[in-house]
Amino acid sequence: MNIEELYKEIILDHYQNPRNYGEFDYSSSFYRGSYPFCNAEGENSLCGDSIYLQFIIKDGKLIDIRFRGSGCSLSIASASIMTELVKGKTLEEIDSLIKRVKLVMEGKEEVTEDLGDFQALEGVKNLPVRVKCVLLAWTVLEEGLEDYKNLCKRKEMSLWEE
Repeated sequence: MNIEELYKEIILDHYQNPRNYGEFDYSSSFYRGSYPFCNAEGENSLCGDSIYLQFIIKDGKLIDIRFRGSGCSLSIASASIMTELVKGKTLEEIDSLIKRVKLVMEGKEEVTEDLGDFQALEGVKNLPVRVKCVLLAWTVLEEGLEDYKNLCKRKEMSLWEE
């Protein structure tokens, strides 16, 4: 099996079996408490892909994330891969990761092994119309985190102490 076939299998697996798909069960004792629950949504108006994210921030880390959406295999696979990569990371680490992913899709940075299954999506950078499909979930997360940070500023909350 060559690398392109392997990448196609990885993308297809994330599309058919998306990780962290669905919504939080707010009745669960784990999710009750003072965690800030955040959500964000967006769509790609060119093709109709849509992504809805829910995530929980605690002590400056994204401790859990879920998504649901509809769209092409690239947008769903990218959202699935993104949820795996950002879970447990600090907000600073996530900001850095989002920037790196965008640079990879712009062809300005090479993908590295630490990006895990995202490596399978690197070839999309050569298909400009499809880059938006890959970046949709990442852009939605970036906007959701920005909303969270702005809310913290308005409430004079510390990002690191919830």
